[in-house]
Amino acid sequence: GRHGVPLARPRDVRCASRRQSAALPASRRRCLPPRSFPPSMRSRARLRCARVSALFSAIAFFTASRCCEGVNLNGTETRDARALARDASDITLRLLAAGQGTTASHAVYQIMCESGLTTCHYKLCCNDERKPAVAKANAKFLALFKVIAICISNDEQHLHDYCGLSNDLQEMKGTPEYCSDRKHAEDVCCANPFSESQPFFMDPLLEAFETCGCSVEKILDKLPDVLWELMTSGIEALADVPTATFLPSFAALAPDHPFRVVMTTRDPQVWEAKRAKEHGLANYVCREDNGGGERLADAEGCMRRAQEASKGDRPLRLSDAFIVLLYTSPDERKEALRSLQDTFAPDLAKRISGGLADGSSSKYGPWFLEMDFFDRTINRKPTKASSGSLEDEREIRNDFFEEVTAAFHRWWNDG
Repeated sequence: GRHGVPLARPRDVRCASRRQSAALPASRRRCLPPRSFPPSMRSRARLRCARVSALFSAIAFFTASRCCEGVNLNGTETRDARALARDASDITLRLLAAGQGTTASHAVYQIMCESGLTTCHYKLCCNDERKPAVAKANAKFLALFKVIAICISNDEQHLHDYCGLSNDLQEMKGTPEYCSDRKHAEDVCCANPFSESQPFFMDPLLEAFETCGCSVEKILDKLPDVLWELMTSGIEALADVPTATFLPSFAALAPDHPFRVVMTTRDPQVWEAKRAKEHGLANYVCREDNGGGERLADAEGCMRRAQEASKGDRPLRLSDAFIVLLYTSPDERKEALRSLQDTFAPDLAKRISGGLADGSSSKYGPWFLEMDFFDRTINRKPTKASSGSLEDEREIRNDFFEEVTAAFHRWWNDG
């Protein structure tokens, strides 16, 4: 330092526990200026050195305390540390499609793709040719969604015998030998009722199953990292399941990041019958029946409520939190979709809009767009295609698709 006075700096900051402060050997040294200094200069040098030492001590103590918040005694990173390391400026995801499967979610995916947005819909991704991380991150997210379905659509004996799970279903005793043959794993392993012969999708599925088993706690621990990887992968928009099953979870990771929401809707009575018939075993809802839209769209909240209800009495299985969609009654399915479309999704869109909806009493706006490809309405208002006769069905569908595409472009560009 100035005048040749050695400045005290922390050399050895250790973090052993939350209560242990940093070891600062340098800060305990005596500040001894050269003897050649006159008395007044030596006094000022001692004072300056003491102040610098105090400053570095404070910095080191703060660093150590933050370190202890994020590092376990074994040196592994904790959930808090991973959350602190996340930077919202890395997020590329901007648009969420809240429509459930079998509501023309593929049509809105097509519109997003034609708009130039990097988008994923279930397994499909578009405009990602130069973004290899997108498809990889989407496959990991899809794997978690499927692990839940596998755990609740198979009985306990099957999970023991064919999936190699422990008696409490919390972990794998070891990957069954027949699972190593990825080509046939969907027939004899844990992938039923799915067909995943492609290694690109099968590998993440088996990895997630080996990591999480059928444990609620392990899924909840893995979910934020999987979502964050997807949100920062270069993806711009997401549609269909599993996105529509975890809607609030994206915003929970980045509460200050603005998201916009588009939703495809359908008559609940028609939807419940078709969805249960075609995808009833592969989809699930919250076991807790509160009559709300979160039963379909907030899987993470469902698991956390199950945790609270259990009060930690025993490790929770995914079947404690969810039930297969097919095993619910038609009235339950209808009410869940009706609540999602009428209340849950519009309210969520306002909350996560980043201020776009502040002070507005309107349901619709730059933050939320709704379209019904069956009633041919936009924001529940008739369109030109709504009045066409059924004899010209194909032409009417094409006209409506053009109309809703133009409406989406206006909405997206004006927001």
